[in-house]
Amino acid sequence: MMNNKVDKILVLALLVVSGCMATRFSNVWKDESVRKGPIKNVLVIALLPSPERSRMVEDEMAKQLKSRGVTSVLSYVEFAGKLPAREEVLSRLGKFGVDSVLVSKFAGKETKSYQDYPDDYKAVLKQWDESGMGVSHALAVPAGERQTYALMSTSLYDAETQKIIWSALTETWVVGMDSRLTSSFVSTVLDRLAEDKFIR
Repeated sequence: MMNNKVDKILVLALLVVSGCMATRFSNVWKDESVRKGPIKNVLVIALLPSPERSRMVEDEMAKQLKSRGVTSVLSYVEFAGKLPAREEVLSRLGKFGVDSVLVSKFAGKETKSYQDYPDDYKAVLKQWDESGMGVSHALAVPAGERQTYALMSTSLYDAETQKIIWSALTETWVVGMDSRLTSSFVSTVLDRLAEDKFIR
């Protein structure tokens, strides 16, 4: 019993430290009629249950966007306290000099039961086992294993038309530190935006 617990803790730690598969998409939509080149300046808005977590997401977005050559304007900096009504935000886009708005909103939590790890997690665990990282006992999960996921809805708006040009729903396995989960979520979203040619 103790070995199984140790293996499970090791698996969770490895997944979180590596950032592999902590976040995945459940749905992605792109306006195929839009031929917008890579964005250069974006207003970042994160709407989470607590102001602290909202700031954490916005800061991580800004850091990773900067590495991709995108300048960010953060909502918690420009709008002290509660985010104002949509109309007021839109009226200030010109002042901010942004060409896009990226909004990430907490959409709740979901708990799933598995007879085994999902296939994508198992693939990572198998690679680790084959590389001699000693997680073979953890490849089998007890029946009824429950995992909690944080759901996030992210939308990219064109500042000129004020229309959504890209949106996605992600689920992030809630395990480990908030900072690593935030990094996993942000990098997954930005990688997909790059794949869809909205950023570099």
